[in-house]
Amino acid sequence: STDFEEPKLTQTDWVSELFMFVRIDELLKVGGIDTNFKEYHIGPDICKRIRANTGKVLFNPALKAKLKELPEQGRTKKHNYYLEDTMYWYKKYYGINKKTFMKLLYIKEVFEW
Repeated sequence: STDFEEPKLTQTDWVSELFMFVRIDELLKVGGIDTNFKEYHIGPDICKRIRANTGKVLFNPALKAKLKELPEQGRTKKHNYYLEDTMYWYKKYYGINKKTFMKLLYIKEVFEW
């Protein structure tokens, strides 16, 4: 793209839990980690609650991480957690129950891979 700009330190709505730093006192003020999430949406959940309590979320491109690929036996577990956690996210923030989620928001290509 001709209009590409290098990423820079910026305030944002949320960041992934992949590589997140949180001040423990701020995390505790907003209720800590929601243990109903198994693996996914933890970062956006924390960021949303911190922002709602007058905190800031910053993206810093200088921070980098490299993850190993999941072993094959973990793929089914990963799939199940992704679907479960996504349904919980929509229930928690939008009041959408499982039946409505499956009818309106479930996309086979996203959740079955």
